[in-house]
Amino acid sequence: MDFLVLLFFILFFFWAILTIFEVAIISRMKVSTFKYIKLLKFLEFFYVILTIISIFFYLYINVEIFSYFYYSLSIIIYFGILIYDFWKRNY
Repeated sequence: MDFLVLLFFILFFFWAILTIFEVAIISRMKVSTFKYIKLLKFLEFFYVILTIISIFFYLYINVEIFSYFYYSLSIIIYFGILIYDFWKRNY
């Protein structure tokens, strides 16, 4: 169980790095909407790959993954809110 907590901590740390990178750097860049969305999708792609690898790991060790799916859903909702905020700010 300690390893599971460590894995969640690593996932949270990775998410925090992505969030800081997006909010602090990308929002200050003078890029077009298409480039911003393309870069955002690039960051989300790596998060999805990490999520898939983690799900396979959880299924392999037979741990309940409901809390992990909830965590992943909250991250996806967060990115959705950021995209909505960006579109609302531009129009």
